[in-house]
Amino acid sequence: MSALNSLSQASTFGVWTIQSDPKFLQSNPSKELMKFYFQESGEYMQGICRFETSYGFMMPLFKSLVRLGAKSWLEVNYSSQEKSFYFLFPKNKVKEVDNLLNSIHLLLDKELQFKSSLNQLISNKKRFLAEQALLATSMGIKA
Repeated sequence: MSALNSLSQASTFGVWTIQSDPKFLQSNPSKELMKFYFQESGEYMQGICRFETSYGFMMPLFKSLVRLGAKSWLEVNYSSQEKSFYFLFPKNKVKEVDNLLNSIHLLLDKELQFKSSLNQLISNKKRFLAEQALLATSMGIKA
């Protein structure tokens, strides 16, 4: 897991930073995907999640995954103006939320790995086709 610290280790105000594996994000200098900020509020924990600007394209997938794994006690709202997710859940459910967010992080990381591999495959295919066209031209073959 590439999270710097887990939600269950956060004190009254915790920051949970998600980073992706650097070998899959060579084209993007920022490896920080999103940050969670949590604080206690009575018997509840409230939090906010913001994606790094360059990973905003992952928000719809994150939103769907959170809603799929959400329990009745977990309230998740999305603000399109602030591009942030807001969480509210009982303090005794911290471990469950931590597990949910960790599993979502793994899925997002796999998605980034897939996109990186797919981009590399497409790039290699384009380079191969360009080389084939150059070879055919140099041999006088018309396509």
